[in-house]
Amino acid sequence: MGKREFNGVEIFDIEGGFGEGKKCILAIDVADIHDKEVREVNQNINRLIDKNRITEGVHFIDLLDENFKVTVGDLGIKIANRTKNVFLLSERGYYSLVKYMDDDKSWDIHDKLVDNYFNLKEFEENVQQNLDSKGSYNRLDDLNYKFSEKRTIKTFSNCNVMELPKRIEEFKEYLGTIKNTMVNGEITYATEIKKARYDSMLKGLERLRVTLDIGLSHHLLEKYIQPLTREKHKLENKKNGGDKTAQTKKIKKLEQRLIELDDTYIPDDTAGIYSIQCLVNEKRYVGRSMDIARRFAQHKGELESGTHWIKSLQRDWNKYGEGRFKFEVIEETDDLTLEGYYIEHYDTTNKVYGYNTYKA
Repeated sequence: MGKREFNGVEIFDIEGGFGEGKKCILAIDVADIHDKEVREVNQNINRLIDKNRITEGVHFIDLLDENFKVTVGDLGIKIANRTKNVFLLSERGYYSLVKYMDDDKSWDIHDKLVDNYFNLKEFEENVQQNLDSKGSYNRLDDLNYKFSEKRTIKTFSNCNVMELPKRIEEFKEYLGTIKNTMVNGEITYATEIKKARYDSMLKGLERLRVTLDIGLSHHLLEKYIQPLTREKHKLENKKNGGDKTAQTKKIKKLEQRLIELDDTYIPDDTAGIYSIQCLVNEKRYVGRSMDIARRFAQHKGELESGTHWIKSLQRDWNKYGEGRFKFEVIEETDDLTLEGYYIEHYDTTNKVYGYNTYKA
């Protein structure tokens, strides 16, 4: 165990408390990083324990517990004589604490700490593995790591907006390296891999978008929707040099990608079951309508004017803003009695999980 600097604060660098190679963090360091009193952080952790939201050995360890073999003094941790708890948090425990604190600053710090502390060893090991025999960094391996099947979404969802143009250039460079491959006699075509990675990139960008304020969120949508729209128009206006059926399929795919980027787009007269979900606390409201697009417009109008009849939903809208809410169609159907099924499925009449005030 050593020490390292994060955001100008010196913290203990600890791993292994929750599994080999797994990083963990002291509550006293969380307090320093988040500019909060240690007492306040410990109180929040104890409240989570009392509510059975976190579990000892999975989310936290109390180093002052008599069953814990290593003493705080052995670790070089200085505490006051009357201190009752010295909590050590796993990444999952830290996430639960931030979710409980639930403010924008805490979430911003959480994202940085996950990237620059909890996941740093993974990144450093990847860099070390990609050093060639001369000690130079292998760029191709770096690209393969950033845009692998499991990591592409995270690469974009955790990206700093200012670094996004550079990341997209790297992504295009990576796409240029993809070729057809054969495994066990079966061919995987480069176009299939590129499509999968492109879809992952869009998902990552969408996750990034919902974390931004309204201005940046709209900027992100416009910046990437407009090029797709121009490409779509070129396909529509093209008279020669291609199969008409293939062009039609491409147009439909582009339209679908536009829809995926803008989750507020719903065709007129779409009937079914919908939800409005707060992406911060994960609560949702489930409703039904024969014209969901029109119903969403009504909900938004009431929320923006501060007159929505669901007071708890209005409070969270005022607190977090439009950019932290997702309007989504759960199921397109003419059977509106399914509303009751989804209310029960998501338990949205429970104030912990939802905004519905009664069961359908």
